[in-house]
Parts: sequence; C-alpha cells; structure tokens
Amino acid sequence: CRRHAERVMGSLEQLAYGCVRRRDDVHGGGGGGAGNVNLTINLDGRKRDRPLRDQDFVALAPHLFGAVKEAVRGERYGRASSSGDGGVQAVLDVHAEHNACADAGTIALCDTLIALRQHNIAAVRALFLWKNEVGDEGARGIARLISATAVRGFERMWVAEVHLSHNSISAAGAVSIFDAAQASQYPRPYVGGGLAPIWLRLEHNAINMNALIRHMPPHCRAERRGDRAH
Repeated sequence: CRRHAERVMGSLEQLAYGCVRRRDDVHGGGGGGAGNVNLTINLDGRKRDRPLRDQDFVALAPHLFGAVKEAVRGERYGRASSSGDGGVQAVLDVHAEHNACADAGTIALCDTLIALRQHNIAAVRALFLWKNEVGDEGARGIARLISATAVRGFERMWVAEVHLSHNSISAAGAVSIFDAAQASQYPRPYVGGGLAPIWLRLEHNAINMNALIRHMPPHCRAERRGDRAH
C-alpha cells in the first residue's frame, strides 16, 4: 500500500513538471507583455489515459507551484530583468478540462495559483475547468482566486477568462463568482483606454436563472463576443 502510494505521488510529481510548457508550444498566442513568459499548465483529461480525479488534483497542486517556478526560471535565464511586465514573470493558461475535478481539487488548484501570484511568479490569464465535477465550494475557491489576483495597478494581469460549463454549480456558486468580480471592480482597465470584463462560461450547470437574474444587472451580460454567440 505504501509503495503504491509512493508510486502514485511520484507519477503525479512527474506529471506536474511535465505539464508546464510554453504556451506557443500548445496553441500559440500571446497574452502577456513583451517581458512576460507565456506558459500553459496542460492537464486536459483528453490527453491522458484516464481523467484526473479530485484527489489527484489535491495531491498534484503543491507540485505545480515548483513546476511553474522552475519553468519560469528556465525561460527567463539570461534575461536582464528579474520580473516581467505587470509585476509578474509569467502569464498562465490553465487547461484542466475533461477531468473529474470536484470541490477539493478546485480549491487546491486555486490555492496554488493564488500563491504563484502572491510570489510574483505567475498570473492566471485563463482557467479551463469545463466538463468536471465542480460544485459551489469549488466556485467559491475560484471566486477567491479572482479576488486575490486582482492586484491594483496591474489590471492587465487579472484573470480574463473562466470556463466552467458542464459542472454542478448552482446559483449560489455563480453569485460568489459574480460578487468577487464586482468587488474587484471588473470590468478592468485595458490596453488603449478601454474596459475588459471577465469572460465567464457557466452553461450546463445546476443554475436556477430566476434565483440568479437579480444579481446580473451590475455585470456585463454579453450576448456576443467576437464570433461566439450565447
């Protein structure tokens, strides 16, 4: 039993260090400034033999801190500046869709992402947790992530996208995310003097719209975003 547990922990640590890579190696594209390293944490369940379970995310999350820190150190080796644009060294896209991540795993993941921001290592640009088992407690963990990473003066490094469709979030969990965004004063100032709302997807959850609608007027209720229609 102990040896099996050690093997599992070792494989999860290997996964943590193997899943962090330059973002243009995965799907291309910027997101940060010229001084930022663009990274992806790629835990997409479709890329594995089996989806990651909730307890896997709990065990994996602490290793992700070291993995991102090491990746940033490697990418920034030899650069003149020790910090990038926006007060952080890297910008992260976190792909954890198509797994069995529930509340405990979501909270553990968000705690790690908060710690990365607090240590000025990396800021989350987009969080992909669609097609998981996230409930209201997990949604509250995401709300804490939004609040904790909304650092004044560095609005360009705030969370820009949260993808949570096909989960088990109710109106209460959705409201906690809305309240966090509102308290953080989204829409955030953006390049060129414009404003950028947080892009939040919550379709196919357990949300009663009648209970939710009264919380919506202060927020941006976009019907279209580019070529995406909802």
